[in-house]
Amino acid sequence: DSAAVEAVDDYELLPEKQNAYQFKSNQDAVALKYKQVLDFYQKEKTVNEELVKIITAELSDRGFTQKLFGTSNEVAKPIDFQSMDYLFQFYKEIEAIRTESYSMQTSQKVINSVCKMLGRPANENQKEKVNEYYDKLLKATNYNSAVYRQRVNLYANSENKSELVNAFDLYFNSIVKPNTNLIEVLDANYQSEKARNWDSYKSDFASLANNTAWYIVENSKDKNEIQKAIQWSETSLKLEPNSNYYLDTLAQLYYKNGEKEKAILFEQKAIDSAKVSDETQVQTYQTVLEKMKNGTY
Repeated sequence: DSAAVEAVDDYELLPEKQNAYQFKSNQDAVALKYKQVLDFYQKEKTVNEELVKIITAELSDRGFTQKLFGTSNEVAKPIDFQSMDYLFQFYKEIEAIRTESYSMQTSQKVINSVCKMLGRPANENQKEKVNEYYDKLLKATNYNSAVYRQRVNLYANSENKSELVNAFDLYFNSIVKPNTNLIEVLDANYQSEKARNWDSYKSDFASLANNTAWYIVENSKDKNEIQKAIQWSETSLKLEPNSNYYLDTLAQLYYKNGEKEKAILFEQKAIDSAKVSDETQVQTYQTVLEKMKNGTY
C-alpha cells in the first residue's frame, strides 16, 4: 500500500529488497498507488516534505521504482510529469525547507532532479513536452540560470544545432547583462549553480560561448545571429584573452559582419597567440588572414 511507497529508504535494510513488494504487486500497480498519493497531496495547501524527498529520488532514477524493479533511464511517463507539477506547485515552500534532515531537498536539488529526468535520452520523441516542462521549471525558479544551463546541456549533442544556439542565447542573456561586471555576475552564478571549481566554471563558460559562436561562423549568414555571436565571442575573450581559438572565432565573425579591418587585426592576434601556444594552427590562421586581405574569404 502507500506505506510501502513512502518507506523508500527502508528497502536498503532488507536482505530481499528486490522482492519485498513484488510478492504482492507489479510495477503498474505500484505506479497507480504512487499516482493516488500524488493526487491526494496536490489538493493540499502546504508542501509535504516526505513527498518531496520521494519525488526527487524518483526523478533522479534512484527511488522506489528503480530499487524495486531495476528500471533505469526510461522515458518520462505521465506520472513523472505529474510529480514535477507537484514540485512546481510548491516550489516556494520547498525553497524554505532548511531542516537538517532535508538538507538535500534544497531548490537546487529540485532543479537537478527535474533536469535529470527531462534530459534522459529516452525522451527524444517528446521534445515538445520536455521543452514545456523546462519552461515550467524556469517560471517556478524565477528563471534561474542553472536551469538555462541544464537546457544547454540537453542540446549539446543535438544534431539540430539551432536548438543549442537558441538555448545558449537564453542562458547567456540570463547571466550577462548590460553595464555589469562579467566576473562578478559569473561568480554569482557559479555560487548558485553549485559548480565545484571556479576556474573550471569560468573556462567552461568561455568554451561554451566560443563553440556556440563558432557554429554561427560555419552555418549562418543572418546578421542578427552574427551580432549575437560576436557578443558571445567577445565575452569568451574577456575570460581567456590569449586563446588563439577564440581570437580566430571573433576575427571570422567580424569579417562576416562586414568589419574587415577588425577581422584582419584579430586574425593576426590569433596567429601571434598560436605561435606561442599552438603552432599547429598557425598555417590555418595565415591562410584565413590572406583570404581576408585579398577579399576571397
